Amino acid sequence: MTLKEAVKVCLGKKYADFSTRASRKECGFFFLFYFILCMVLFMINIMVGVMFEDSIEVYQLMVGLSVIMGLLLIVPTYAVCVRRLHDTGRKGWWVLLYFIPWIGTIALIIMLCLKSDEDNKYGPKPLC
Repeated sequence: MTLKEAVKVCLGKKYADFSTRASRKECGFFFLFYFILCMVLFMINIMVGVMFEDSIEVYQLMVGLSVIMGLLLIVPTYAVCVRRLHDTGRKGWWVLLYFIPWIGTIALIIMLCLKSDEDNKYGPKPLC
């Protein structure tokens, strides 16, 4: 699976799919896409802030775009996390570890990086 395919799957047909499984590549590539998107938006915010430092309207527009991006990507982000947890044989509720500062986030990252189980109650092992 490539970066483009992972983004197509996560933002397309499995946008809000919390019941199947996701491979490590699918999850990893989606988070790479998310990270790159956040960095690009951050750099645009910095450049716009430098060019229009006295304009509050431009600042509000950029904050608004950041909020809209975050809201549009929150569902597929949690969906791919839940699907990845299913792939390791865990229930999707483990994603709530994210809300425990530091320790929970580190534990969740470790769980997302673990090796996939063979076929389990959430479906067959993903192909890639």
